[in-house]
Amino acid sequence: MGLFGFAKRLFQGRDAIGPDFSALDVYFHSGQSQARVMEIFTKVINSPELVPPGELVMVYYLRARIFAFRNEFDQAIDDCTKAIELDPSYAGAYSSRGRFYLPSRRFDLAKADLEKALELDPTIEESKEALVWLARHTRGV
Repeated sequence: MGLFGFAKRLFQGRDAIGPDFSALDVYFHSGQSQARVMEIFTKVINSPELVPPGELVMVYYLRARIFAFRNEFDQAIDDCTKAIELDPSYAGAYSSRGRFYLPSRRFDLAKADLEKALELDPTIEESKEALVWLARHTRGV
């Protein structure tokens, strides 16, 4: 299930989050309602009882992806870190955080996270590609 599918399943029918679920659909398909989607995710993070136990990790992960889309990599890294704290076995958070370290040239941290992601899930192509990029563009990392 993709990010949008997960978000849709997670938030459907949750009146406490608000009736504007359509903002998620608009964001994930056109990128036009990022502010509203961020409000929804932040509301859930501030009130974790709004989602089933164990799924808050995905809310942090989804919000991190939006931060990264907006080139707000420090915030994206923070949200990935929180997702990892909630579920240390979640490979996607390591993979994303590793890639989010790249723009700030924190290559050692990027490499460690990308390798951890592949240790947890060897099928993550984005991690493999980022490690190849690191090997080609850096020395001694």
